[in-house]
Amino acid sequence: MTVNWSAAMFNSSTNAIDIAKTIELLIDEKQLNYGDKLPSIRTLAKLLGVSPSTTASSYARLERTGAITSSGRNGTKVTKSEIRHPRARVFQMSPNQVDTRALDLSTGFPDPLLLPNPSNALSSLLLETSDHKFLNRSVCDELREPLEKLFQDPSRHLTVVNGSLDAIDRTLALYCQPKDKVIVEEPNFPAILDLIDAHKLIPIPVEMDEFGIDPDSTRKALQQKPQAIIIQPRAQNPSGASITHQRLLDIAGVLEKHPETLIIEDDHSGLVCLQERITLGNYFPDRTITIFGFSKSHGPDLRISAVIGPKELISKLDARRRLGPSWTSELLQRILAYFLVDPTSIKTVDFARTEYQRRLHDFINATKQAGIHINSTDGLNAWVPTSSNTGLITELARNSIVVAPGNAFYLDSAHMGFVRITTASLDQLPEQLLDSLSHWS
Repeated sequence: MTVNWSAAMFNSSTNAIDIAKTIELLIDEKQLNYGDKLPSIRTLAKLLGVSPSTTASSYARLERTGAITSSGRNGTKVTKSEIRHPRARVFQMSPNQVDTRALDLSTGFPDPLLLPNPSNALSSLLLETSDHKFLNRSVCDELREPLEKLFQDPSRHLTVVNGSLDAIDRTLALYCQPKDKVIVEEPNFPAILDLIDAHKLIPIPVEMDEFGIDPDSTRKALQQKPQAIIIQPRAQNPSGASITHQRLLDIAGVLEKHPETLIIEDDHSGLVCLQERITLGNYFPDRTITIFGFSKSHGPDLRISAVIGPKELISKLDARRRLGPSWTSELLQRILAYFLVDPTSIKTVDFARTEYQRRLHDFINATKQAGIHINSTDGLNAWVPTSSNTGLITELARNSIVVAPGNAFYLDSAHMGFVRITTASLDQLPEQLLDSLSHWS
């Protein structure tokens, strides 16, 4: 097959990862087939206006996956009829099997002992009967009232879905097409990066600091005209950063000049965050989707996240769900509604928020004495620098401690300088953990 190569095919891509992803997409869509010849490194570099080293890096990335093969003077050819992507990043965070005796600090999950007890909620609900109105509504009456009180944003519409990732997945499916660009924080929660891959979107990474997403990096990324931007405003996973009010103003000022970009806020840790809730929806209500998670505060198995956004997009999201799960279980919705108004459950969540902060700060203070500087300020995790990702993980495993490798949180798995430690599970700090961190700092 003869391919008419042009810069337009690459959507102004200028980095190795985006160029490689575009070629992968051409193979997946059968625009490139087995045996088709690719341009030379210098030819493609000239076509795209990038350095030959950039296109060489793209081709090297594709060769590692087996998508193409370079034969010297005979050129570079496609050797796969479709791309089989490497194992999803989300499955690289934790080993498949963890010794039940091990201290597992890799999950990012809340401490089960700090979750509200559902027994009272279930006992109360068993005395009631469902009115079966779920065919005509996405949010049950019992839950709508406390959610509207929580958000205090009558200008945007409300629905609930089966978790924060479900909300991101469905929003991307509704708003984006393959080859669209999406801004993502880096490092980032692996499942978000996997969703970008699954939808065949092109990620534009932006930098993070202790105050959240970096405005200058975001400004540069927006010049590539992305379809959407995904931001974690509080307890960013894995960095543990929460956006300050000043940073929110700075980001709003940058986004104001790009009205075409959809804003997706993933406020996954919700009610256990120390930082008060802030949202870009106050500035851009017509193009901000805010996802508010309850898994960290009330239990991962509830599988409920609330979503607020412009009426048109929320209506489309509800309509599309009718062809799949149809609605989120009213029984689960009513359990959450009970938790949100029951005084004992409210006190339990308040205590959990305080306790998670104590555990995070105790961990940071202890590692600081060992000369390790950690910027994490909020949530259930600490993002810990290390001189050797592999060395630290191996030594901790020998002491029955499991942590998440930092490379799973990057687009390029070559990043090895961090691990994520779930401090939510650290009621006490094991000596072996601090000794190992000190040794590999």
